[in-house]
Amino acid sequence: SNHSDGLLNLWLSALLPGDIVSLSGMRVEWYLPAQIEQLVLIADDAGAPALASLLEALPAEFASAGTRIIVPESTREYVGGVEAEWLDSAMEFVPSLNDFKTEGVVGSGVRSQVWIAAETSAVRALRTVAKRDWNVSTQDLLARAYWHRGLSGTAVDARDLERYRRALVEGADMH
Repeated sequence: SNHSDGLLNLWLSALLPGDIVSLSGMRVEWYLPAQIEQLVLIADDAGAPALASLLEALPAEFASAGTRIIVPESTREYVGGVEAEWLDSAMEFVPSLNDFKTEGVVGSGVRSQVWIAAETSAVRALRTVAKRDWNVSTQDLLARAYWHRGLSGTAVDARDLERYRRALVEGADMH
């Protein structure tokens, strides 16, 4: 997406050579605890690049029948470009993340980690399913909304700026 008139771009364009700046933002490290028995990775088109990076870095012991990867059919060419022999058996292509069958995705009685990267409403719905139906602990759930249906990046930035300003005034910890 193009954010040429976005808040960060406008801020950066006002900087002069030699200006000292500090940047901070969301920094959540994803890791696999040793106790994880099953790994479920779910992404839409926007989350596919991040998913591909995870798949390439995934330790060999997680490349097993215990790993499930759920992605829309539209990502087949991109995600299919990841070179790993085990991927074919773990990959499930669905028409859409909004209407795939969630029953039986996570095994009963096993500690599972779920990673979700998609549009906001899909992330909210899948996060609820993971917690309520799959009994995944919040410590084993990483869900990130990569985009918001109906909103441009600039509109999202403007909306979030107000929230960040209020949080800073209130002394909130911004991480």
